[in-house]
Amino acid sequence: MRTRRYKFFILSLLVPALLSSCSPSYTPPAESAVPQKTQSGEKTALAGQGQYLSMTYTQYVNGKNADQGMVMRVMTYDLSSKKMTKLADVPYTSQYPLSVVSLPDHKIYYSAD
Repeated sequence: MRTRRYKFFILSLLVPALLSSCSPSYTPPAESAVPQKTQSGEKTALAGQGQYLSMTYTQYVNGKNADQGMVMRVMTYDLSSKKMTKLADVPYTSQYPLSVVSLPDHKIYYSAD
């Protein structure tokens, strides 16, 4: 009798959990492509449509050494159009350069001192 109650209790928790996991409950909002300006003044168009990857790499300002400093290049890769877009150059001030782009919010989050 006790095992029967135990099985019923487990099934009453498990069945609703499994049924609710099969239905989509979130629909992503529509995104719009808005042109942005980088620090150097050039305009770039945000991908804004579908899924994308946010990428960051560091580069010397003068291309040779760290005499004039370094920058973090923030880019996105649109998975549907397979295009890479440069969004901004962020000053490299932290020990570990990290950044992430949020296209729906039109923001770049990055590490800094």
